[in-house]
Amino acid sequence: MPIKISSHESRKVFLDKLIKMSGQDPSLCIQCGNCSAVCPMVQHMEINPRMIMRLSQLGMEDRLKTLKGYWVCASCHSCGDNCPRGIKIQNLLEALRLMTLRQNIDYLEPSPEFVQTVDDYPQIALVAAFRKMSS
Repeated sequence: MPIKISSHESRKVFLDKLIKMSGQDPSLCIQCGNCSAVCPMVQHMEINPRMIMRLSQLGMEDRLKTLKGYWVCASCHSCGDNCPRGIKIQNLLEALRLMTLRQNIDYLEPSPEFVQTVDDYPQIALVAAFRKMSS
């Protein structure tokens, strides 16, 4: 007898994986918006961290895969430090990046202009940026 997996089950699998990888439970988020208010990169994201948390709560894996907002995250920990529920949102964003990378969806493609100016940047900054986007 075949096992039928509903969309509810696939959302639960996604949430369980996200919780296991990040050590954080997105269902604890009360949608206060503090994370978005203190995020220094929010103007560069197509949706803010609060909305990413909401999509995570709903288990909307397909929608999260299309976003690039969690790639813009500076990992400054401002969101987690200001969360009244103590959620380390930066860990959830890192887990989303890792989940995407493990599916071989690559967002790391240096532009030709970047390659020409690579000598102008400190080497440690380049290594850190490439490691964040490809590890």
